[in-house]
Amino acid sequence: MTRVSDRPVPTVDDVRARVESLLPEVRARAAETERACTLPADLAATLEDAGVFRLQRVRALGGLEADPAVILDVIERLAHADASTAWAALIGMTASSFFGRLDPAVAGAMLGERPGAGASCVFAPTGTAVPDGDGFRVTGRWEWNSGVKHTPWHQVGAVVPGTEGPETRVVFLADDEAEVVDHWDTMGLRGTGSHDVAVHEVWVPAERTFAGLTAACAHDGPYARFGIGDLVNVGVVAFPLGVARRAVDEFVERARGKTRGFRSRWSVGEDSEVQAAVGRAESALAAARVFADTAAAELWASVRAGEPDPRAQGRLAMATAHTLRTAVAAVDVCYQHAGASSMRLDDPLQRCFRDLHAVAGHVFYSAETDRTVGRFRLQPPEASE
Repeated sequence: MTRVSDRPVPTVDDVRARVESLLPEVRARAAETERACTLPADLAATLEDAGVFRLQRVRALGGLEADPAVILDVIERLAHADASTAWAALIGMTASSFFGRLDPAVAGAMLGERPGAGASCVFAPTGTAVPDGDGFRVTGRWEWNSGVKHTPWHQVGAVVPGTEGPETRVVFLADDEAEVVDHWDTMGLRGTGSHDVAVHEVWVPAERTFAGLTAACAHDGPYARFGIGDLVNVGVVAFPLGVARRAVDEFVERARGKTRGFRSRWSVGEDSEVQAAVGRAESALAAARVFADTAAAELWASVRAGEPDPRAQGRLAMATAHTLRTAVAAVDVCYQHAGASSMRLDDPLQRCFRDLHAVAGHVFYSAETDRTVGRFRLQPPEASE
């Protein structure tokens, strides 16, 4: 077993308890996080110390290999408190799992004195990795590196020139090797600190790279059998539900006492149209949560039994896209009925609205997921066996 530190590794129950105790602070500091366009350094350090970024990493590297049900619960609770904090947490957690694609001794040394740290991660191959001896000369610029100011490692995608395919590699850049370009001024998810990372002809040893999205994990066990896309989906499937749940809770609280017009005697909450809208949102979110739970459980059962079931992988991908659509619809209807007060930038309901519409552009929530699942479903029976 590769040891990454002599510090005791927290248990899954420890992580859940620490997250629960942190939620009031995360909620109270949401506006501060948004103004700073990144997580406050002390809050990021607290999440690291709590073990949040260990949840998806293999045990041999100080991880917890948590049941996806735990991850869904943690991310949903964080997203209810603050979407930006939850997004930075889930990206750091998912990226931390990819250390398992490296040689165990190399990964253990890289984690070193920060075994609980996450990583930033952008697999889009917007750079190049030119072979040079026992490594690569890496050049490029990558957008959307969530949490980048608080992570010791940045994982980026690069094309290897002159290879068939072309070949792509995921390169691990140390924080002191890369420039973080302050380029994060957005409509939503402002507090995620998703700045750019840039390098020019930085030499990286080959042992700090792996072969794109098809690389196998260097360990054994259920988490070693997850595909890279599966690991991402386990993290992102519950995120929209937490944000939408916060929006509905915010709206319900204010609708009970809010009136419209100078002569209105009735609260917004007594409007039959509003009541029906809230009822539909509640039932849709509950159903989407069950879909997310069952899809994640089916995939977990298949990897524990041997190999991931492609049908279960497809269902989790489908659940991820579905939770986003359901959550956006719920937030939109709350925002529409909330009135003028929700226009303010510091209003929690407005922040939920902006954050969900911002994340809707992420590829794992896109229509491409629906097309992929649909193509698989429509294959002849013998082709999908």
